[in-house]
Parts: sequence; structure tokens; C-alpha cells
Amino acid sequence: MSFKTVSKDESARGAFKDASDRVVDLQQIVWVNPTQDEETPIDWLQNGARAEAHRMLGA
Repeated sequence: MSFKTVSKDESARGAFKDASDRVVDLQQIVWVNPTQDEETPIDWLQNGARAEAHRMLGA
């Protein structure tokens, strides 16, 4: 199971990613920043917001 987060808070993203090295469950969090065009947030949402590996904190 994965959890999906849509947030523009890159500071929090970095903190969770760092913590995911020690807390394996955090590696399953999918994180998308809606202000980053290269993350294609609208397309991702429209296509079902799948838990793609490159979006996970453990990637």
C-alpha cells in the first residue's frame, strides 16, 4: 500500500526522504509537487495517480 501526497513543500519532502532511509514504511509515500511542471501533476492525477516508482520517497 502506498500513500499519496501532493505538496509544494520541498523542505518537508526532503525531511521525509531522509527519514525513509531509516523508516522503511516511508519509502512507499508517493510525493508530487504540483508547482513542478516536470512532475506532470495534472496528467498524473488524470491518469489515476498511480504509485509510480520514480515518485516514491524510497526511489
